Amino acid sequence: MKSTRTRAKNDVIGSRRSEPIILSDFLPQFYQGRVCKYAARSPVFAAMFKNPMKECRENKVYIVDVYLCILQIMLTYMYTGKMSNLTVFTASELLYVADKYQLQDLKRVCCYFLEDNISLGNVLKILVLGDLHCEDLKSSAIDYICNKCTKFSVLAAREEWETLRKERPELAMDILTSVVISRDEK
Repeated sequence: MKSTRTRAKNDVIGSRRSEPIILSDFLPQFYQGRVCKYAARSPVFAAMFKNPMKECRENKVYIVDVYLCILQIMLTYMYTGKMSNLTVFTASELLYVADKYQLQDLKRVCCYFLEDNISLGNVLKILVLGDLHCEDLKSSAIDYICNKCTKFSVLAAREEWETLRKERPELAMDILTSVVISRDEK
C-alpha cells in the first residue's frame, strides 16, 4: 500500500514513469565531460559520483518516477541555467524533481511561477505541493484561499477538497482554521 505522502503526490501530479530512465542511454552527452557540471548543481548527483555508489561504479544514473520531458527540462536548466515556456503542470513536476535532487535555484523558479499562477482551479493542488516541497508556496496558497476565495463553499464543493479532507485531514484543518481566523479579522 502506498504511503499517504506518495498518494498525495500522485493525486496532485498524476502518474509518473515506473520504469527507470538510464541517463547514459537517453542522454549520452550526460557522460561526455558534463557529469561535473551536473554534480556541481545537485548535491544528490554529486553524492552519486563522488562516493562508491552504484551510479559511480556502473557509470549509469537511473532516474525513476519522472516524465522524460520533465527530465529533459531539468537537465537543460542544470546545464544552462535557463528555462522557458513553463506551465503550471511543468512547474509542478519540476518542483517535485528539484526537491528530489536538491536543486534549490530550480525549486525557487518553480515556486515563484506557481505563486504567480494560483487560481481557484489549482489552489488546492498548489497547496499540497507547497506542503510537500515549499513552505512559502503553501503559505501563498493559504493566503489565496483566505483573501481571494470569497465563498469557501465554492472551494469546498470541489472534488480536490474532498480528496484533501480525506487524505490529508491535518492540512484541511489548517485551511479551515486559517479561513476562520481570516474572516474574524475582517
